Amino acid sequence: MKRSREETNETINQLKEVARKHFTEYGYAATVLNEIVKEAKLTRGAVYHHFGSKKGLFLAVLESVQNEVAEKVETESGKSKDVWTS
Repeated sequence: MKRSREETNETINQLKEVARKHFTEYGYAATVLNEIVKEAKLTRGAVYHHFGSKKGLFLAVLESVQNEVAEKVETESGKSKDVWTS
């Protein structure tokens, strides 16, 4: 079954959202893929298809967090005209 780009993005985002909670709460080593997919109401196949592995999923979550931090820094830095103040 061919999925639309929107459905694919929803699957990816759902996995990353649930995985982020698990990695934050349990750490990488104690996070279990079966628990992530169960909570996300998806399959392990979805994880392997989109991320290749638990490590790939973790790296995708990390990239999302880094992007959020970068956006926050950029937003906040734009509020001051003095580069030496925060």
